[in-house]
Amino acid sequence: MSAPRILFLADEFLHPKNRGGRVETANEVELISEVLGFPLHLLVPRDPWTTPDDEAAHRRALAVPTTFFDRPPRRRATITRPLLPYIAATRWPVAAETNAVVATITAQGPIDVILAAHDFMWPFARVLASRLGDVPVVIRSHNDEPRYFAGMRAASPTRALQAFYIRETILSKRLRSLVGRNADRIAVLALDDAAGYRSPHTELVPPLVYDGSLTQDPPRPSVEGRDQLLFVGALDATLSLEGIQWFRRYVLPDLARQRPGTRLRIVGRGASESVAAELRSDPLVEYVGPVADLDPEFAAARVFVNPVLNGSGVNMKMGGPARRGIPIVTNELGARGFDALRPGLSLADDAGSFARACKQLLDDDDTWESKATALWAAFSDHYSVAAAATAFDGLLRGVAQR
Repeated sequence: MSAPRILFLADEFLHPKNRGGRVETANEVELISEVLGFPLHLLVPRDPWTTPDDEAAHRRALAVPTTFFDRPPRRRATITRPLLPYIAATRWPVAAETNAVVATITAQGPIDVILAAHDFMWPFARVLASRLGDVPVVIRSHNDEPRYFAGMRAASPTRALQAFYIRETILSKRLRSLVGRNADRIAVLALDDAAGYRSPHTELVPPLVYDGSLTQDPPRPSVEGRDQLLFVGALDATLSLEGIQWFRRYVLPDLARQRPGTRLRIVGRGASESVAAELRSDPLVEYVGPVADLDPEFAAARVFVNPVLNGSGVNMKMGGPARRGIPIVTNELGARGFDALRPGLSLADDAGSFARACKQLLDDDDTWESKATALWAAFSDHYSVAAAATAFDGLLRGVAQR
């Protein structure tokens, strides 16, 4: 059959690509449009603070036909759709906005498949599917949403936030059940996500965890001349910050005592003034903040650390070091969804074992080389652009044919 026409429904602006979900979704848009060559139209919700300059920058970064639509006001969405999680309620636009979107898409020809990022987009995707002629809907499941909200509740400092996340946990379970019963296909990132949907229509589609161009791979680093721990992550993301603060407080001091001179370099956007000041005052930490180019940071790193205490997603930050063959120390939550990478990972679920794993990779060149080789090979085989293209081609063509 000819290439199916795809309507890709995003849940937020995809650029700048400064969060894991944005990286994954933007990469998939580029893969489907540029690598597979499928005709694709992108729908993106417009935030209340979005400016025309933001939209113009987004169009330049993702050169695909794009329609922006207004999100409904938060209070109105919550009142009119009380049985939906907050994010789902605020990404289902009012009727007039929906009519305008349908008119725009219809004018460009028939759609073969709607691909919606996250369970949250299911209510709007279902409406669009009906209005566009019973188009099949694929949900790109990014994580176990109920487990994610439970993790956020555990990390919340106030009772008000805890109550909010309890509510979101309950409502996201309900939404997941609706998706499981009705979506034509659910493409999950990790096998254990599939169980929650209780649907025969789940399919494992591995994450596209590229942190740069889909057409250029960085050189694989060698073992010589590098003696540094590296963390790259969003420091305004609760679970990301929680993990690296745990490492800094409970692992790094012990590691530095065993191996004097060890330092941790932290790269990431969004640190509050208090967090940034705390990191700068730590003699074992080099706090960098956001950078425009990650390649020099990875080139100087011997070991990448990814401690994860809570959450249910696939840690997109694993892609940067994995595709460069930089050994990673993480735990079971950090390795979630990356089963093929496990031969190249050092897994540690307590502070002592985390420190020992880091020390071994810093001191033992043979272990470093073995892990680096396994990691790079597994990434190439299972998480490369070619592997992702094969998975998405089969998924979208199969749904369109049905």
